Amino acid sequence: MRKNRLAWLGLLFLLVGLPAREDAGAEHFRPLPAPDSVPSFAIFSEEWNPFNFTEDGEARGISVELLELLLKSLGSDQTREDIRFHPWARAFFMAREQPRSLIFTTMRTTEREDLFQWVGPVFIHKTELFARRDRAISLEKLNDAREYTITTYIDGAPERLLLERGILLEEIDRVSTQEIAFLKILHNRADLIPTSKLSLVILCRQAGVSPGIFESVQEIARRGMYFAFSLDTPRWVITELQRNLDNLHRRGLVAELFADHDIAGVYDIRDILAH
Repeated sequence: MRKNRLAWLGLLFLLVGLPAREDAGAEHFRPLPAPDSVPSFAIFSEEWNPFNFTEDGEARGISVELLELLLKSLGSDQTREDIRFHPWARAFFMAREQPRSLIFTTMRTTEREDLFQWVGPVFIHKTELFARRDRAISLEKLNDAREYTITTYIDGAPERLLLERGILLEEIDRVSTQEIAFLKILHNRADLIPTSKLSLVILCRQAGVSPGIFESVQEIARRGMYFAFSLDTPRWVITELQRNLDNLHRRGLVAELFADHDIAGVYDIRDILAH
């Protein structure tokens, strides 16, 4: 991993010093701004392995690595040590309340669109309703889920997607974290949980159970996962970060990060380019 980190830093030098790999006529990256013109951010996240999580007191994960590289590409001196981890609802509230803030890794939804400025996607996230296989739950359409107990974590993206699709808040059993929601469905205290296959596999691994005891019973949506910046972030910052992230995708660094975390199958550059 250390060898890869050094390679990434070398790639970052190329990233800010060379033109984007686009069609002829692509703009060169602008020179790095003076350090005093680069804003500092209040940075918020949640525990979501392997994208953003803490281990031995240090922030780690795919999105943590990407964010650190992107901030460096601006000339910022902020690092992963500046990231504050909270349960999702609290992190989201704080990111909305504080100026010059950012939160990650978060789903870009219709409801959230005008609340932030967006840099991404990091990858495309497929959200589905999962049930225990031994329950033999069958849904012809999403509205059929109303006959069952759906558990979500408060204000999380899966919950917001359900609301967008017409499920009412009072029809949802809301808890504070994804881990608690998972335990409820694992122990038959709820019937359905909206999440991704990746998240489900990780939750099963943490609980010591096989993902095979669950099955997908309905797809909800496919959405991009992003870095979300407060509305007072200078527009040039968003433009530069997006350009630099696009180059990291094209140069294969993001795919390498997913492979390093043993989830290469989750990432497809074709999804990014088509989004």
